[in-house]
Amino acid sequence: SLLTMRALVDSADTVLRQFGRDTLNLADDGTTTESDFSNAARADGMHDLFAQKESFEIERVRRGLSRVRNWTGPLPNQDIVLDMIRVAKAHDVRLTLVILPHHAQALELYWRAGLWPRVEQLKAELADLVAREGSGVVLWDFLDFSSYNAEPVPSPGDRKTQTQWFWEPTHFKQTLGHIIIARITG
Repeated sequence: SLLTMRALVDSADTVLRQFGRDTLNLADDGTTTESDFSNAARADGMHDLFAQKESFEIERVRRGLSRVRNWTGPLPNQDIVLDMIRVAKAHDVRLTLVILPHHAQALELYWRAGLWPRVEQLKAELADLVAREGSGVVLWDFLDFSSYNAEPVPSPGDRKTQTQWFWEPTHFKQTLGHIIIARITG
């Protein structure tokens, strides 16, 4: 996967530590509120939020490249998704899988690092898995370039300009989340 809960916690914790806060205010389920991002954006500006997350992503991509450089065959962890699908089907639950969007800044990073073929492989393998498992499972893919994720990042030192759709390269705002949900639910 492109993002894990540990990556989320580590990146948000890094941002907050740079603002002099000790910890991220995470709920028991691992979520945080937009107020955490909003407070950070007010303190140092959107550009800094994007820059800090990009630094984290660059290091994560560097580590990831070493793992997938010579990879052949299917990507790992598909069995976990297959188990989720089978449990949902066994309990007659309609399952919706969603590949969430990232800002174009992150997509460009993956492209420059040579990871885009792996991103496309992941998408294709998930689509094939869903197709093989039949009805009751739907896959939505929002991880691509669009007008939502191509919004410009404010300039360094600009603490007033807010982005409309993203807090930083891998976390979108609630407004975009509502659009995604509306698209999925029709």
